[in-house]
Amino acid sequence: MSLYREYKSSLKITAGEEIFDLLIYRPLAFIIVKGISSTSVTPNQLTFTGILFFLAAGIFISKGTVDAVLIAAMFICIGNVMDCADGQLARVNKSGTEFGRILDGIADYISTTALFIGIGFWGEPLFSDPFTWWGFVILAGVAYGWQASLVDFYRNEFYSYYEGKNNFVTDEIQKSKDKLQKLRNENGNKAHRIILSAYILYSSIQLKMQPRQIKIDGSLSDHYVKNNLSILRLWCLNGTSTPKTIAIICCMFNRMDIFLAFVLVFGTIWSLVLLLLQKRTDKKLLIGAM
Repeated sequence: MSLYREYKSSLKITAGEEIFDLLIYRPLAFIIVKGISSTSVTPNQLTFTGILFFLAAGIFISKGTVDAVLIAAMFICIGNVMDCADGQLARVNKSGTEFGRILDGIADYISTTALFIGIGFWGEPLFSDPFTWWGFVILAGVAYGWQASLVDFYRNEFYSYYEGKNNFVTDEIQKSKDKLQKLRNENGNKAHRIILSAYILYSSIQLKMQPRQIKIDGSLSDHYVKNNLSILRLWCLNGTSTPKTIAIICCMFNRMDIFLAFVLVFGTIWSLVLLLLQKRTDKKLLIGAM
C-alpha cells in the first residue's frame, strides 16, 4: 500500500473531516502513527496524552503571562494532533473499540473545559468585575458545548445514513446500556463504567434536545447523503478543531477574550444559520422523495 493510500485509510469519511484537521493536525498525527503503529502504544493512551496536554494548556493560560500563554498555544496544538492520532492509529491497526470511541468523544469536552477554566482565570485580574467576566466565560462555554453537540449530531447522523443504518443514536445508547449492565454484573473496571454512564447521559440529553423536527425514513439513505454532503462540510467548519485553532492564534497575541467572542458570536450565528439551511435541506429531501 502506498503512503498516500495508507494515510487515506487512517481518515474517517472525508466529508465529515474538519478543514484544520485535514490541513494541519491529521498529517502531523499520521507521522506519529507511522512511528508507533508497530509498537504497543494504544489509541486510548494517545487519548489520555491529549487530555494531559489540554490540561497543561489550561494551567499555562491561567498564569496570564505572554510566555506562559505562548507555551499553552504549543500544548493546544499538540493536544489537537493527539486527538487526531488516536483514531488514526485505531484505523491503521484496526484496533478501534467502542469504549475508545466513547472515550475520545468525552475527552473533547474534558479538554475544552480545561481551556475555558484557564481562560476564566486568565481574564479575572484584567476586568474590574470578575462576576461579569466569569459569566461571559460560562456563557461562551455553554455556547461552545451547544455548537459542538450540533456538529456531533449531524455528523453522526450522516455517517449513519452513509452506512445504511437508522436510529444511530438510539442504537448507540442501547448498546452502551447493555455494555454497562454487563460491566456491573461482572464488577468490571470502574473507570469504564463511569465513562459509559457519562456517555449514556450525554447521548440521552442530545437525543431529547435534537433540533430535527421531522423524521427521515431509512429508505432515503442515498438521497440523504447526496442532499447533505455540502451542508455537512459547513457544519464541520465549526467543529472542535476550528475554535481550538482560533484559540492557538489568540494565545499568540495573549487575547483570550477574542477567542471567547469568536465562540459566542461567530459560532452561534454560524450554527443558527446552518439550522435554517438544514431545515430547508430536510424539507427538500422529503419533497423530492414523494
